[in-house]
Amino acid sequence: MLRRACMCLAAAVVSLGLAACGGEERGATSAFPDSLVNGEVVAVVNEKEITARDLRVFMLTYVPTAADSLYDRIFNLELLSGYIDRMLLGQEAAAAGVFITDSTVAWYVQRMAEAMRSRQTIDQHLASLGLTRADFERTVRRDLMVRSLIENRIAADITVDEADVRAYYEANRDRYLEQYGETEGTFEKARGSIEQGLRRRALAAEMGNHLRRNRAVAIIEPRFDVGGLTQRESTTFTR
Repeated sequence: MLRRACMCLAAAVVSLGLAACGGEERGATSAFPDSLVNGEVVAVVNEKEITARDLRVFMLTYVPTAADSLYDRIFNLELLSGYIDRMLLGQEAAAAGVFITDSTVAWYVQRMAEAMRSRQTIDQHLASLGLTRADFERTVRRDLMVRSLIENRIAADITVDEADVRAYYEANRDRYLEQYGETEGTFEKARGSIEQGLRRRALAAEMGNHLRRNRAVAIIEPRFDVGGLTQRESTTFTR
């Protein structure tokens, strides 16, 4: 799923050709979700428009092999759903005063450029995709804000009880005995990985709850014919 792929900023720059939106009129969409047309508005979230170009830039920054998927209804609906979640988290981060410096954005852009392992410069690569550096940096800045929000305000409140660590160890005791050997210190050797696993599980559950709470108070207005969606497709968009 696209949402899982986009949760980590360490993902590399992607590849897909885009046409610049130029002076194209941004009216209600007629193509979405069957395909993405750059200038069309596909939804409005808290009075902020989401265009097909926004979705393309979002995808291009993180999913390197999804060009053909832009003509798949389910993929595009998941893309929109993931973008809405990321937009709401970005708005929450901005309201909380999360600030990312230009130098931090530049550092991440440079690291991602190095990960490309291409003879092209980052600007040449982006131009070949129909993207600008401003597109790229705006996406990186927002997602750094989201990551800061998650790490410092959501994940920071998650605790793992000793009793839960012990219970998980006892439920998987044979596996750990096989891994570390039957010694008195087996639990202590396994404690760190168990705590990390339980913390990741708790964070995933809390993020799901957090995203649902965000959506519950957000004003989300689709600008495409939701009546034409199947039940499965509608669930993908509305969570």
